[in-house]
Amino acid sequence: MTSNPLIGIVVCTHNNPVLLKNALKLIESQTYKDYAVAVVDDHSTCSDENRRICNSFQGTIEYICNTTNGGIAWTRNEGIKHFMYSQKRPSFICMLDDDDYWPKDRLSTGLNAMEQGVGMSYGIQYMADRSLRPIVKYPCNVSYRRAIAHALFFGEFFFPAKT
Repeated sequence: MTSNPLIGIVVCTHNNPVLLKNALKLIESQTYKDYAVAVVDDHSTCSDENRRICNSFQGTIEYICNTTNGGIAWTRNEGIKHFMYSQKRPSFICMLDDDDYWPKDRLSTGLNAMEQGVGMSYGIQYMADRSLRPIVKYPCNVSYRRAIAHALFFGEFFFPAKT
């Protein structure tokens, strides 16, 4: 692995420019800065406003708008396909839904968990209230075999985990 691999961030959004703006601020505040961003808009009625928000982002963003509303799995897969065919092919891809929260060290922590030959990283997931106090804790006990079966059964490239 290179010392500073490029991380592709797929931001999924639908009809909430305020949340999209907040998600992009979370990316800007990351301590790890070697990333590329693809915002995938799931056919929002406010796509013009979402495009303006993306254009005001300090870094470079690829804005993709689905031609129909396909749902979150479809939208995530569109982001992955974008990076697969991009000139900037990231070493890793992660997801940030517009309503998710990331701490400032999310990318660096995730990158440190990856080792040679690791296909995915997962861990304990928390659902939190608006003040980020944990409400529910979900242990992530999904094996690689179950994740592959999920991908084959549901047609997704990966087993998505909320952040």
